[in-house]
Amino acid sequence: RSRAPSPHSLSLGPGPPARSHPPMLRPGPPGGMERTAEVERLQEHGCSVLCLDCPEGMLFGIDYSAWTVGPRFMGVKLVPPGLHYVYSSGSGEDVGVSRTGFFLYMRPKDVAVFRWDPATEELVRPDNPDEEARYADGVRGFDFDANLGPYPLDLSSQWSELTRLASPGLVAKIEPVAKAIRSKRAEYDPALLQEPPPQPQQRRPQQRVGGEEGEEGEEGEEGETSD
Repeated sequence: RSRAPSPHSLSLGPGPPARSHPPMLRPGPPGGMERTAEVERLQEHGCSVLCLDCPEGMLFGIDYSAWTVGPRFMGVKLVPPGLHYVYSSGSGEDVGVSRTGFFLYMRPKDVAVFRWDPATEELVRPDNPDEEARYADGVRGFDFDANLGPYPLDLSSQWSELTRLASPGLVAKIEPVAKAIRSKRAEYDPALLQEPPPQPQQRRPQQRVGGEEGEEGEEGEEGETSD
């Protein structure tokens, strides 16, 4: 399988990424990550989430962390294998209003590829599986490394403890059929769910014997006739 072309020829963003600069997550990840045993293990067996065509200023989050992204942001690397929750919104100030997320189970060295859909303002999978495979190969070949921010490992143990019993089968049973989990305000309009106030019942006048109008009794029968 051929390796993906470099970002310069793919024209994925507002301009070719400058490999001499750090990934543009704003606020950016701390520079000079300590080269711990965990970092070295994830460099060998860790996963990546590649996000194409993300507009500057959108919100991107994974598990316990979220950022307002910069112009060269293209995803996250050094992601520990296992279950994760990825979410996004069209604006960093729009949290809880139009945020959409999904569960993502990743095996060692997996690369998940998504593209920002400006129409729905959501991250979606590419339509072409071959294109998705080429981008994944490009991530493994470090073609996008300068545009991928590191996963926040300081919160990794907390997330692992939270999800240690959540198997892929369990998630499949509880997640929506469409996989996407949307914020309640974006998915439902409370005005449409509010029941209309009850309307007063109108009693239909009944014709009394003798030609006079009357009302039904409590049992729905005609009133008594007058002599």
